[in-house]
Amino acid sequence: MNEGRKLTIVLTRTEVNKKSWEGMFPGSPIIVLKEIELVREILLTQGMLGHGEIERVVLDGEIEPLAFLDFLSTVPPRFLGDILFITSAGSGFLSSSVPRGDGRVLYPLLNRDVAFYIRLHFDQVGHRELPSLAVAA
Repeated sequence: MNEGRKLTIVLTRTEVNKKSWEGMFPGSPIIVLKEIELVREILLTQGMLGHGEIERVVLDGEIEPLAFLDFLSTVPPRFLGDILFITSAGSGFLSSSVPRGDGRVLYPLLNRDVAFYIRLHFDQVGHRELPSLAVAA
């Protein structure tokens, strides 16, 4: 078990992106899933995972913006991690919890902002481009 470790859950439906996320950042524990309903269920039952705390969720260009907003509306208040939505164009939105647990905020991100976030949180072995970030350089 990885108790105490910070986990990242990634939603991506393409096999290329799945393999990229799984092999891209070996020092970061990442769970790659293909169904948004499974991501939602994990957040709702987060305390039952037994694998560590979920630090962030990345939705990698696989859903429409309205589906992202729908997803955000169902995130339980106890989930204090980041939710990064990367559009197919490489830009995105970052949802973060507000410091006293008073809800969430939503920040629009340019391509370079998304690339910076990825480098900041995952670059433990040197930066390598993710397929969805190819236009961000």
